Amino acid sequence: GGMDEKEYAAAVVNGCISMGTVGMVGDGASPNKYLIGLEVIKKLGGLGIPIFKPRAFNIDIIKRFKAAEDAGAIAVGIDIDAVSFKTMTMKNQAVGPKSIEELLELKSHLSVPFILKGIMNKKTALAAIEAGADAIVVSNHGGRVMDTMPGTAEVLPEIANAVAGRVKILVDGGIREGIDILKMLALGADAVMIGRPICIAAFGAAQEGVEFYLDQKRSELKKAMILTGCPDINHIDPSVIVRDSKGQVY
Repeated sequence: GGMDEKEYAAAVVNGCISMGTVGMVGDGASPNKYLIGLEVIKKLGGLGIPIFKPRAFNIDIIKRFKAAEDAGAIAVGIDIDAVSFKTMTMKNQAVGPKSIEELLELKSHLSVPFILKGIMNKKTALAAIEAGADAIVVSNHGGRVMDTMPGTAEVLPEIANAVAGRVKILVDGGIREGIDILKMLALGADAVMIGRPICIAAFGAAQEGVEFYLDQKRSELKKAMILTGCPDINHIDPSVIVRDSKGQVY
């Protein structure tokens, strides 16, 4: 049989908790989809992070923020790059870009960390800081936002230099092996996010699949750290990166 939305969210969040990390749940074109993820988060003591769409009217986002805090979520976020998703248009769910002032208003309604996802250049990163973000996610939404956008590894170093430690930097996009995690940390990320493989693992074997996948990535990262002379995460820095004449990272 198939897996419904609640079973999927439970597999991801439970699997992440058991492996010592945090899972995320989503919003979507179905107006009440977010409630399913929040129900799972509440049941698990708040150990999950919901990411909401940049709905056109702040009141709709504030409603979701309140529901997330009522569920005990440890942080909340907005994927600000989801302003042109066709799925939202097809379901008549209005979304749009957010000004710094609008984001500050949203931040004022929160008592938990505020994450802005979809940052792809230093200008936007600095605007996110001005808007009160506690963390940013360098992300091109799996390459689905706009054709010909650069990869996240290409823009991460410049963003990290501009942010200069003022907020935490997460990154996603094409992270498949432990060595990819090492590279992203070396390029300036504080943490990485993995999407599609987690989805596949959850659909393949539910919570056990997520646990297996994350355990595999942890082992691969440890191996990569040993082979690059990094005794712990704090020793991962740009010195482990090699670039060819075209700037390709190895």
